[in-house]
Amino acid sequence: MGIVANRIAKGKFSLDGKEYSLEINNPPDNLHSGSKGLSRTIWKAEPLHERHAAAVRFTSVSPISCWVLFFWCELKLHANTNIGVPEAPV
Repeated sequence: MGIVANRIAKGKFSLDGKEYSLEINNPPDNLHSGSKGLSRTIWKAEPLHERHAAAVRFTSVSPISCWVLFFWCELKLHANTNIGVPEAPV
């Protein structure tokens, strides 16, 4: 299963006529993808050298491919994200 935000009631849903069951980590529901969500992923941190900003990119490939780029410019924090989207239901 991919990542989800918020709750999946009773840890079950159906997609294209197929029922899926998820880990119940916040009884009676699944909350934020359970124990294998992005909050529990090990991220690779890569400092980036930008001319007018301090920046770092965090990358993860599990459970899906994604990255988050944080950069500070003119005393403001900015963030860009990219999350891989599967071509078919997983």
